[in-house]
Amino acid sequence: MSFKDEIHFEGDSTLDSYASKEWSIGDSYLVEFYSGKLVPVFLYDTTCNLKEIFETISKDQIIFVDFGFSKSRKGCPSFVLFTFCCKSGVYNIRQIGCEPNKQLKVFFGKKNLQFIGFQGIFIRKILSQFFGKNFHINYTDFFQKIPNTQDIPSFFAQY
Repeated sequence: MSFKDEIHFEGDSTLDSYASKEWSIGDSYLVEFYSGKLVPVFLYDTTCNLKEIFETISKDQIIFVDFGFSKSRKGCPSFVLFTFCCKSGVYNIRQIGCEPNKQLKVFFGKKNLQFIGFQGIFIRKILSQFFGKNFHINYTDFFQKIPNTQDIPSFFAQY
């Protein structure tokens, strides 16, 4: 796989200094979130065929997930970005339009995968509203999984 560029946070540079960087759908970068460790970061949208992406992500049994929101437009989801973090990289999938992506719904519903994120009750509720009443996700709130914040470094060391 070829990457468009590398992004390094050096000296005084912050995430904010990259806020104006334009990413196109299909772009991938190597990003140095931690000194000396380049992580592949990908951008897709819900009009893409996500089958291969979900197969790659599914190689991990535990997937860290985050959701980007905006103000809900009438009849459209408030989701604007689904982010999946796993051993192979960070996968950002931008929501296009109002229709739920069927591949995304099936992926979230896989019983052998565990998704870990924040705001568990809220996320389950809004995902169910978006994908329909028969929607299921194996979603764990991070702070329910790791109630003692002193355990966080050892928890992430497993991954």
